[in-house]
Amino acid sequence: MALATAALATTTAAAYLDARFHLRKDLASSLEARQVARLGAHLAKINKRSLWYLFEAQARALQDEQCIWFRASPAETPTVYTWTQVHEHCCRWARFLEEQGVRPGELVGTYMVNGPEFMFNMLGCWALGAAPAMINCNLGGEGLVHCLKVAGGKVLVVDGEDEGCRERVEGVRGRLEGELGMRVVVVDAAVKAAILGREASRPGDTYRDGVTGTFPIFIFYTSGTTGFPKACPFETQRSYGLAAPRLRSTGLVPGRPASLLRSARKPDVWYDCMPLYHGTGCTVAIGCLVSGLTLAIGRKFSVRNFWPDIHDSNANAFVYVGETARYLLAAPPSKLDKGHKLKAMFGNGMRPDVWDKFQARFEVPCVNEFFNSTEGMLSLMNVCRGPFHVAHVGHHGGLQRWGLRGKIVPVEIDHETGGMWRDPKTGFARRTRYEEGGEIIVQCASEKEFVGYVNNPSATAARFERDVFRKGDLYYRTGDALRRDHDGRWFFMDRLGDTFRWKSDNVSTAQVAEVLGRFPGVVEANVYGVEVPSHDGRAGCAALYIRPHERENFDWVGLREHASRGLPKYAVPAFVRLIRSPAPSHNQKQIKGPLRKEGVEHRLVREGEAGKGDVLFWARPGGRGYEVFGEGDWVELVRGRARLAEPAGSCASDLGLPILFYLPTSSLLSPLSLFLPAKLAVRSHRSHSDPAVPSRSSSQVRGREEELPFLRDLREKDRRRFTFTVNWSKLPAPATLLTALLFLLVVLTQLLLLPRLAPLFRPPPSPQPSCPAPVNNPFIQELYCRAPAHRPGTLYGQSQASMALAAAAERVAAEFEYPKEDVNRGVQQFIKQMDEGLSKQGATLSQIPTYVTAVPNGTEKGLYMAVDLGGTNFRVCSIQLHGNSTFSLTQSKVKIPQELMVAKTSHELFAFLAKQIETFLKTHHGEHYMSHVERRRSSYIGGEHNAEVFQLGFTFSFPVQQSGINKGTLIRWTKGFDIHDTIGKDVCALLQKEIDALNLPVRVAALVNDTVGTLMARSYTSPGKTGTLLGAIFGTGTNGAYVEKLDRVTKLKKMGKDAGDVDSTTGEMIVNTEWGSFDNEMRVLPDTPYDHALDKESNNPGIQMFEKRVSGMFLGEILRRALVQLIKDPAVPLFSDEHSNQNDMHSTTNIHDNSNLWNQWGLDTSFLSITSGDNSAGLKVTRQTLDNDYGVSAASAEDAEAVRLIASAIGKRAARLSAVAIAAVVISTHKLDRPTDIATTNNATLEVNEEDVVDIGVDGSLVEFYPNFEEYIREALREIPEIGVRGERRMRIGIAKDGSGVGAALIALVADKGATGASAPLNVGAGTGGVGGFFGRFLEDLNRNLRVRV
Repeated sequence: MALATAALATTTAAAYLDARFHLRKDLASSLEARQVARLGAHLAKINKRSLWYLFEAQARALQDEQCIWFRASPAETPTVYTWTQVHEHCCRWARFLEEQGVRPGELVGTYMVNGPEFMFNMLGCWALGAAPAMINCNLGGEGLVHCLKVAGGKVLVVDGEDEGCRERVEGVRGRLEGELGMRVVVVDAAVKAAILGREASRPGDTYRDGVTGTFPIFIFYTSGTTGFPKACPFETQRSYGLAAPRLRSTGLVPGRPASLLRSARKPDVWYDCMPLYHGTGCTVAIGCLVSGLTLAIGRKFSVRNFWPDIHDSNANAFVYVGETARYLLAAPPSKLDKGHKLKAMFGNGMRPDVWDKFQARFEVPCVNEFFNSTEGMLSLMNVCRGPFHVAHVGHHGGLQRWGLRGKIVPVEIDHETGGMWRDPKTGFARRTRYEEGGEIIVQCASEKEFVGYVNNPSATAARFERDVFRKGDLYYRTGDALRRDHDGRWFFMDRLGDTFRWKSDNVSTAQVAEVLGRFPGVVEANVYGVEVPSHDGRAGCAALYIRPHERENFDWVGLREHASRGLPKYAVPAFVRLIRSPAPSHNQKQIKGPLRKEGVEHRLVREGEAGKGDVLFWARPGGRGYEVFGEGDWVELVRGRARLAEPAGSCASDLGLPILFYLPTSSLLSPLSLFLPAKLAVRSHRSHSDPAVPSRSSSQVRGREEELPFLRDLREKDRRRFTFTVNWSKLPAPATLLTALLFLLVVLTQLLLLPRLAPLFRPPPSPQPSCPAPVNNPFIQELYCRAPAHRPGTLYGQSQASMALAAAAERVAAEFEYPKEDVNRGVQQFIKQMDEGLSKQGATLSQIPTYVTAVPNGTEKGLYMAVDLGGTNFRVCSIQLHGNSTFSLTQSKVKIPQELMVAKTSHELFAFLAKQIETFLKTHHGEHYMSHVERRRSSYIGGEHNAEVFQLGFTFSFPVQQSGINKGTLIRWTKGFDIHDTIGKDVCALLQKEIDALNLPVRVAALVNDTVGTLMARSYTSPGKTGTLLGAIFGTGTNGAYVEKLDRVTKLKKMGKDAGDVDSTTGEMIVNTEWGSFDNEMRVLPDTPYDHALDKESNNPGIQMFEKRVSGMFLGEILRRALVQLIKDPAVPLFSDEHSNQNDMHSTTNIHDNSNLWNQWGLDTSFLSITSGDNSAGLKVTRQTLDNDYGVSAASAEDAEAVRLIASAIGKRAARLSAVAIAAVVISTHKLDRPTDIATTNNATLEVNEEDVVDIGVDGSLVEFYPNFEEYIREALREIPEIGVRGERRMRIGIAKDGSGVGAALIALVADKGATGASAPLNVGAGTGGVGGFFGRFLEDLNRNLRVRV
């Protein structure tokens, strides 16, 4: 009896120890590993290492059973292949590849989307003893060339039925065939048919005799931390674990043929819609074909297609990445959520906040969550069939923990360098506790344990660390931070280094920075990942430094197109941060930490250290370029009502969701469920899948549904920990003693192993910005408080001289105050002058009818030209409209010589412009130009020929009296131009005359004001359903164009025949205000001595008074005059020191005799943006700019702060004046009263979104780059009673790029379509549009295709 009792107690204790330390699981894993090793040894012994033989064995056994199931969309009939058919097709592909030059031992470039042919190609390579090099089918440009160069193959197989694949390969085909000597094989429908029509001849075994255990079954690519993707081989000997282990963990059952002793069994089905060029998707597909499972292939992941595919394919398992579960869970409930045949899901990245919810909603009984890298040095698996295994990435029982205690080690990280922290004295690393976590390193006996990167020995060597804990040891760095709890559960914490993960792809910051750095105007690109609410991973953000003088005309649309051409779509930055100055570390390396910490949240940027005056841009969903990212956009992202665009054309995923969509507030996930802070060896990590570090105690959890899995598990353990009881009275004494001692030992062991919960660490709150000591004027006080903080911080309390300088600077700054009362007086006067301009000629506000009554809808196609005379530069460009709201832009730019701006005759200027057009045509359209020349020559011999000509939109940003779409006489010059004989002449005719004199194939088809072009371009790309009301420019000059009711433009009737043909079909017309001349009488505009002196010495005194206070052409000169007055005042110590002790530079300030401060127009307006946003220590950037650009050496911090204060006052006044013009247009058109009454060119009513947004498109360097410019505008709008806080919130101010180029081309398009007898444009597709009287007969035909938005 005693023996039986002891045996029972021992058995019970053993069961408890197994449950506590998972002993059987560890033993099963060890046994499984040995079985895989034995399989490899057996295949090596018989020299059949290639996986081709394992596939053939399954094909012979299963024959007519289903092998591959494929469907591109639910609307199609599935394509099904049996095992015999797949084997035959693979043999055919092998022979086809052999004909293309593939030989055993080679790598075959594979650039294909998901489909059966992907697998046919892979197995065909195996049959020849070769292997595919699987290229990401989103990769293009340099990245694509690099990957193929690394692989070293001779043949590239391209999916010819995917348009994107074809286009990207064709873009570099010349280099592939020339530089790399590759044969590009495009497999289109015809080639596929030819392959399937040939004889199925199996390659003999001799082709595969050379396959060794280290020969790869494929190579695939991973984004490294330096440069382009690195190629990593998946060795044959490693591939044997893709079959049996996964069958056991998922519970899937392979097919088997009938025999005497057992019946046939159909194979289970595994659905795989992950990209097959990625490791996860590809290894699952391979595992199916070598283990006897049916592979169901989805073209790409789509929420719409996923569950129909699961049901129709009878899938028993599917592959996922973390985002897959989140997207499926976010979709509305469906009857297809349940009733499937799923046994398991297999993948990585399942987030804690969706794990339980996903399993509960979709009734998936088992989750196989694995953790692995491309290199395969650390592999973890978590088979979750219950609450204990929820939300972690792997599990080791007690035996494995003991055996791997020195093999897999967490170490502390040096967060400054990204490397391992090493003791300054010993040079050794510091090992951290498993419960605390850190970067995981793997002990290696030699470097041969890592397969290495293909043809990249330096990158391979960089993965190893030597002398980590003792001299001579060797460890492999995984680059990932993980922690392990006392139960052996591994939790992923963060991915270290610069590389970040966006969606399901790794993004290399170095590669992105290299591509962006090649774009004209980009001086430096610092790339990093930022967290965005309601999005997985980190979105790409590029901190760009662009020279101040190039920012105004920087091509943001071209930058995004350039990035899209040179990068995979997932790597194109979603955000851009325009920095005022580069901020490298002491050793000239880029600093990413502060930028990454601040992210794209405006508050953190303003309060952070990286650059308070930086401007944020984003790739707005549905847009073409980068646009200003406003605080309203951030709010939409935080609320989950807007999402970043999924990369277009991605092979990896198509969520089946709108690019920009809105979710009800009730469905949003709590931020606490997304990000849980953890105390790590690496500071400021975000834990995405670590429920073991709670953000609140269990007592604080409001409900059991919200309770973290780890806490819930602990609570359940507390309930059952001591539930085992023994009837002591019936046990003999020896047994009782033995059992008691045994249980005491177990309990003590458990208590010692039980971890303490990590305390909750919250990041310290960001410090609030501090202001200098209070001053008497609230306006001055606000300027101080709004300016970025810097060190040292203030003028006050230093010396009598510095206080005198501060007082003088405050006095000058106060002269630029523009209070609330003046703003409202200005609005009323502006409305009055608008009405005058609509009713009569010669009014102060010209209110010029543009004769444009229709705008494009994004379906237009064709090649058009545009020229832009908008200020001191002249731009020539050609625009290829693609018909899908996108375009390609080619351009050149030249500065207008100063002498031509004040030439005696118009001939000199316009001949210069025509010559630039000729140069552009010869450079960029030489073939067409030369053919035109030849036709002109032949016309003198053989008669006239109808030569195709370019239709050109002429952006002329000066006041004109327009009488037709391509007719307009100059009213007056502005912006420093003064050519008297041009006034009153038709500028289109002047340009056409000079073009004809050079015999150029160009017709001036439309006269375009830059603001009208801005309105057209905004209409082409504006987001949402609400049309744009106003297009405004706040740059070198300022102006606005808006849509007005035609019956309000009463002066057209008074003009009679002089008004030309006015089309009244739409009842509306775009009006060019020419508001730069607002209040030339100076009734309400503010005036200072500096404004007065500037106007007096300008080329056009007494006019353009509004523009002279708002536009970038003049703000720098206003500041210069204010500074010169202070410099000349002996009582003000600006740029003046009695001795070096008064200057923190320990020198005395000097102004060079040739300083630009002494010259009219010598101070560029970009300096205002630089100094107003300067947050460097001691305003160093301002002082360096004064020294380098303006000859002011050794300026003190007090000097710089005085300059910054005055510059900020000038900029704020300009912004508040800009608000006057915007408010007047909004109030005059009553759009806040009638938000749905948006101007259109047809009788249809456009839908308006739920917020009744009034959309305003703006462009120009001031609104884009001047710190707080938009905030100052909105502040003034809120002070206007007719608008107020509520109205201001409804006004969406968005950047409208390249109105002078794209907008002009669009107007040229509609002009060309409407002109009677006009020649056709080059390569024009179906376009739409209508303008004035030229288009009356076209509107009915085009009306259903037109979507007019303002």
